[in-house]
Amino acid sequence: MRRNFLLIAGVAAILASCSKTETVERPETAGIRFDGAYIGYSTETRAFTEIDDLSEFWVYGQYTKDDASTVTVFTNDKVTEGGGENVWTYEGGQRPWIDGATYTFAAYAPENAVSAEGLNDNGYLTFTYTSDQNNQEDLLYAAYTQNGQAESNEPIALIFKHLLSNVQFTFKNGFDKTSEVNVSDIQVTGIATQATFTGNTITGTGDENFGGDWDTATGNGTFALTDQLQISAAGSSDGIVVIPQSVGTVSVTFDVEVKDQNGQIIASKDKISVNLPNETTTAWAKGYRYNYVATITPESVNLEYIEFEEPSVDKWTPSKDDVELEIPVSEE
Repeated sequence: MRRNFLLIAGVAAILASCSKTETVERPETAGIRFDGAYIGYSTETRAFTEIDDLSEFWVYGQYTKDDASTVTVFTNDKVTEGGGENVWTYEGGQRPWIDGATYTFAAYAPENAVSAEGLNDNGYLTFTYTSDQNNQEDLLYAAYTQNGQAESNEPIALIFKHLLSNVQFTFKNGFDKTSEVNVSDIQVTGIATQATFTGNTITGTGDENFGGDWDTATGNGTFALTDQLQISAAGSSDGIVVIPQSVGTVSVTFDVEVKDQNGQIIASKDKISVNLPNETTTAWAKGYRYNYVATITPESVNLEYIEFEEPSVDKWTPSKDDVELEIPVSEE
């Protein structure tokens, strides 16, 4: 039986959301306030900076009332944790709620993550983003609408969404338990790096409700992962964040080194190159994590297996002559 280098794709949504269940007593005020910010949660990887717990974000906001002109309330203002009673603080003094006005808010994180940002005609953000080797930061976006009241206005509870796609690579050891397998110089090529996001509605929980869409991604980038991965018993992973896009011809190149139980190198191979399968997973969607699994086997580094064929059992060899047994005759 021959075993080949395997590369398969698995998909996992990272859109689990948090919900606010406690009731917080607040002093009566008509000022605009921001509640705790919630984001989809995903596990840690090494190659990019992932945000799974916000402490600050940047917000735009405006309102309209009675068909009058739009009034700007926030322009890329910083909002930070620490206002007390689960209410966050922002710069530039408190903004009041206007009774009967319809407010639109759009926010992002981290700071300076987007370029050419600004509010579009719907009051949501439009911005251009580059995700390449030099920018491996998570990108979060939230949008919300609320009507102003004369009193009892609730703090704004933004739901942030991961706007990028997370592409993971997991390497598994296909050797015996005593062999050490190291993977290094991992390069991923053929990925588009830039696109423009246009917000058109509010964000929400679930595997949709991202508040907008990306246009077609452009560019062609090369991404370098962690310098070296020593494959653990369960497999070792690393990943990148990319602009959501169709999966074209994307290749992964890496070096492999194998050591025996005494630390001696028994095999190595440079520049192993594999194209990602794109028959089933044809596109990387925003907010999703994709895991490509590669199993390094002896055949991957031009080694042959020690194999056992179906065994045979030798037959018994009969002796040449039968041996007669004399049965004594009993005497009465």
